[in-house]
This record gives sequence, structure tokens and C-alpha cells, in this order.
Amino acid sequence: MKNLPISEQQIRAISTGNNEPAWMRQRRISAFKKYDELPPETSPLFKKNLDLSDIPWNQYQLKRAVPNPTKPLMPQPANAIILDWPTALKKHEKTVRTTLKTLYLHEPENAFTALNDAVFQNGYVVIIPDNTQLETPIYLPAYVKGTNGIQGVQNLIIAGKKSRSTLIQETVNQLPIGKGTCFLSMTRIVAQENAHVNEGTLSALNSQTVSFTHKMAVAGPRAQLALANGLFGGKTSMSRTEIMLLGERSHVLDAELSFSDGNQRTNSTANLHFKGFNATGKIVHKSIFTDHAKGVFKGIISIPEKAFGSSAYLSSHSVLLSPYAQADTIPALEIKNNNVKATHAASVARLNDETLFYIMSRGIRLEAAKKMVVQGFMEPVLRQIQVPEVRQHVRQFIARKMDGESIENAKPTCVSYLKEIPVNAPAPPQFERHYKYR
Repeated sequence: MKNLPISEQQIRAISTGNNEPAWMRQRRISAFKKYDELPPETSPLFKKNLDLSDIPWNQYQLKRAVPNPTKPLMPQPANAIILDWPTALKKHEKTVRTTLKTLYLHEPENAFTALNDAVFQNGYVVIIPDNTQLETPIYLPAYVKGTNGIQGVQNLIIAGKKSRSTLIQETVNQLPIGKGTCFLSMTRIVAQENAHVNEGTLSALNSQTVSFTHKMAVAGPRAQLALANGLFGGKTSMSRTEIMLLGERSHVLDAELSFSDGNQRTNSTANLHFKGFNATGKIVHKSIFTDHAKGVFKGIISIPEKAFGSSAYLSSHSVLLSPYAQADTIPALEIKNNNVKATHAASVARLNDETLFYIMSRGIRLEAAKKMVVQGFMEPVLRQIQVPEVRQHVRQFIARKMDGESIENAKPTCVSYLKEIPVNAPAPPQFERHYKYR
């Protein structure tokens, strides 16, 4: 990936074109230098599982991006501050600078995070004031356009004390069929004391696009985060979620889902780091692979000595629908405290022939039987997604993929506000009582 044709002069031009303050320009330049120094994967445990050799890096060019649309696709809450980066740096420079500086102390870095910090040109800064209760979700679209370009999008979300908010992030493909690009996405979420944040991300890229998405979430004392990622489409997709539970009694639930077909390659990582005491966290991942698709999921629960009373769960389960599909899953624990509970589980399996036979014996055809099994496999995680719009459209994408439909020309979906039958029954725990470390 070091063959990307990008220069420091181009990075300076981006900053100058946006009329950014000197510290922001220096931040971009420093990130670009780190991009040259850092590896794509910094964990020794996972380095061997990252293969990016088939990506034509030298074909991608850094171009001037089209600004964010001035009119959003759906109404935004009036009591939240939603600005593009140039405006946010003018009106709320101190808040943005202080937040980024604080995040820098905790954020794990790799070459892709550094590259995004250097080249991003679009995205939003969202500030939810203290004690603000948002009744409608905030919608943050990212438009993928520009053939063979390098497109960087970055969102910064600051949830004030005792605030409640829901955010929907959606990647909207606007490339012609058969044309690709290199898409970089970064989301940073800061939930301050007693803040409640529900966030869902839906990504449906075309079959020629290479994407690298990174989500960093930090929870303060007694803050609650409910995160979700739905990954569909793309030629090669690398997704990474880093969660930091800094405050006492903070909590996070992260649901990760993907469906890969054709020759797609997916590489997903979700790490949960405990810093405060009596915090709880759960990461659940489920994926489907068919045709010649390949993928790997990696995750770490890290609990240091001072994070006593922590409770954590990490699971990853994959189903293969084709004899040519491949998947691997690598959950890991790094525990340095005996006064904790940590659970992990993993599986990779093909569809059970006996189950399919049982369903077909009821007069249901094979393809419909497979679809039923896949939907039943994904449903427990879908129920844990706290953003109804994202949950509904993840179900739709799964159904479309199972029916062999293309999603390359999918229009923005979360803006349609489709109604769904509420699911009130809690999802049953899966293997959460196994492999406990005490």
C-alpha cells in the first residue's frame, strides 16, 4: 500500500483549500509521515492474517473531493450541531482540537488510520450538547464517487453529558457498474459522562471498490454505547472497530454483521479495551460467505490490572454457503486482572444437511430452506442492533444477497424510514457462559 501516488504537497493543498488552522494542517502532515512508518496491522497476533497483495495501489489517485451536500436527505434534529469540517473548525475549533487531542492519547494507530487523517476531505462534526435528548436520528451519508480515486471521509461525534442520541451512517455508492475506487472512512465517537449513544453503520459498495473503515469509540463514566456495523459489497473490505471503556460502569454493545459473495475479501477486527472499573462490554459478530468469498475476523478483549470488576464477551460465528468459500475467526483475551469475567466463543461451519432436509420435508424448496436457516442464524445479532432503520435494512440486504440480487445500484436505504414489526423479545445469549476467566 506504500505505492499510493500521494505527496506531502497534496496533503498541504487539501488543508489550504479548506482554510484550516495551522495545527490541523500539521496534524495532517504528521499523519502522512506516520502512514509511511506504520504497518497496516500492528498486532503481532494478527499480522499473518492480513493479505492486501491483490490491490492495485498505484492505480488510485488523490483528487479534490466534491463537498458534502448542503441539503440533507432527511430532516436533522434542530438541537444538535451538525457541521462540515471547514465550518466546525471555524465555529468550534477549541472543542474539536481538544477532543482530537484527547482521543490521540488512547487510539491505536495503523497505516490506514494515519492515511485517513492525512487525506480526508469530507465528513461531519456532530456535537450533542449536555442534557440534550434527541428524538429523531442524525443521518450522516458518505457518497462514494470518483473512479480510481482515493476518497477519505471522517466523522467526529461528541455526545455531551447526560445526552441521548441515535446516529445512522450510510455509505452510498454512486459509481458506475464495473468502476471502482479506494474508499477510506473514519468515525470517532466520544460519549461523555452518562451519555447514551446508539449508532449504526450500513455499507453497500460495488464489486470493484476497495474500502478501509475504522470506528473508534470512547465511553466516559456510566456512558452507554450501542454500535452496529453492516458490511455488504466491495471487492476488498477491511473494517476495524476499537472501543475504549475509560469510565467506571461504562457499557458497550457492538454488533458486527457481513455478507460476502462473488470474489469478495473481508478482513474485520473488533477490539474491546477496558480502562475503568466495573465496566461491561460485548462484541457479537456474524458473517455469511458464499461463492468464492473469503474472510477473517479478529478480536481482542483487553483488561489491564486496574480494570477490576470488568465483564466482557466476544463471539464470532460464520456460515459457509459454498464449498469454495473460506472463513477464519480468531478471538483472543488479554487478561491481567483476576477479579473479572471474560467470555469468548468462535465457530465456522457449513449449513447442516440434516437441518435442510428437515425443512425441505415440509414442502419447502432448497433455496428457500437455505434462506430460512441464514435468517435464523443472523436474527439473534440483528435483534441487538439498537437502530431500527439499520436493523431493517440489514435484513433487506441479507434477503437480496440470498436471492442473488445485485446491490451495486442500491439507493440510500435508511432514509426511507420503513416501518418494521418491533421485536420485543430479547435475543438469547450465545455461549456466554462458556470459557470464563476468573
